[in-house]
Amino acid sequence: MFSNLDFNSVYTIFGLTNLPFLLIILAFCWSNINFRYILLVIISVEFFESLTVDMAFQWGNEYYLWFAMSGALSITLILGRRLIALNMQKASIFFKKASFEYKFLRQEGALLFCYAITVLIYLVTYIEATLYTNSILGSYTFQKIFFGPSITLIHIVCYALVIRMAFRVKWMNDAKQKGITA
Repeated sequence: MFSNLDFNSVYTIFGLTNLPFLLIILAFCWSNINFRYILLVIISVEFFESLTVDMAFQWGNEYYLWFAMSGALSITLILGRRLIALNMQKASIFFKKASFEYKFLRQEGALLFCYAITVLIYLVTYIEATLYTNSILGSYTFQKIFFGPSITLIHIVCYALVIRMAFRVKWMNDAKQKGITA
């Protein structure tokens, strides 16, 4: 039904639209410091990935390892957000307020799960590609068939989670301003 080329194109499009999408969502929910902080963490990692993607492509199989480590960095920074804010609260009012208003959302947990699955997929693909280039495997089936569609699906789920968080945060802020309790 779908060719591998189609999924790789879709995967590339989703990979290129992450940063603009996140910036639009950030502007939409700027007033909520908790959501702003998580988005700034995600945007920082995405920006770092954008700066290093050309370099990583030149590495061959290590490209997959590089992006697995980038996913692990995302997980670490999201999980360590409160600790970072607590340690930086004397340096900035933003971090003081972020540590005070910190809330871990369910969608954030789902986002972390998606990042963990992404890291796993990149690691499996790296292992398979390395075994293939060392002539231990005869083909790289996982990378050809599974990699593009699975990463594309995870991008779509991550977009949906961020949108869900944004609307939830926006609704909560609007309700708080109107004096409605939920």
